[in-house]
Amino acid sequence: GYNMPHDGWDLLLNWTWFHSHNHHTTTADADQFLFPTRQDPDINAINPQVTVADTHQHLNLNLLDLEMGREFFVSKWLTVRPHVGLRGAWIHRDFEVEYTGGVEGLGANELEDEFHARYRGVGLRTGFDTQWGLGSGWSIFGQMAFSLLYGRHLVNAEEELEAPSGAKTLREKVRSRWTMVRAMTDLALGLRWDHLFCDDRYRVRLQLGWEQHDLFGFNKDIDFVDGLDRGKFTSNRGDLAFSGVAFQARFDF
Repeated sequence: GYNMPHDGWDLLLNWTWFHSHNHHTTTADADQFLFPTRQDPDINAINPQVTVADTHQHLNLNLLDLEMGREFFVSKWLTVRPHVGLRGAWIHRDFEVEYTGGVEGLGANELEDEFHARYRGVGLRTGFDTQWGLGSGWSIFGQMAFSLLYGRHLVNAEEELEAPSGAKTLREKVRSRWTMVRAMTDLALGLRWDHLFCDDRYRVRLQLGWEQHDLFGFNKDIDFVDGLDRGKFTSNRGDLAFSGVAFQARFDF
């Protein structure tokens, strides 16, 4: 960040990086089986009856924000900082599931489905930050911002059968790509403590709060809905949301 000499304006360049990984295995009880719901519903093939489902999911989020704002006092105990700027977003999401066990009628013992989603966008961002003073350096902060991102969305799906001999058969490989504008919101609320020293030239800030970030319409996993029409699929599965408790320690000079 940088405080400009013109009218108290400030510049801020902020990079947000988030990575998440999840792994889960489900095993069928004795004399029971699992039905692989993520497979292609081709009615000309016998649906596999499997006993183990093993899933892996990876999520990578990168946000780069450049904003210009100005903080001013509305009253003695309340400050507001409106800001405008740009946002760039790079988001990758990978989901893999392996079904193993007895696969009836297909001559295979493993069925693997992979789904990949990629989004890259850039657009305008605006919002405002507020600080509600309580005294002795303590305050309540609230922040909100709204972005419109124009970018490219890519989703693809693959399904592969593996025989006991190790031979693999690619059963499907589908890719869908398009460009569009997506909306994104950022919200934060929490408690803050500030301490100024050396004639107010330096500041230490500690804060704890709740953050919520939503990218609308991101989840577009390919799900086939008709075994007769192999190209017919649905891809709308809702929004991508990040939320949780965030702690921040900051030094200003």
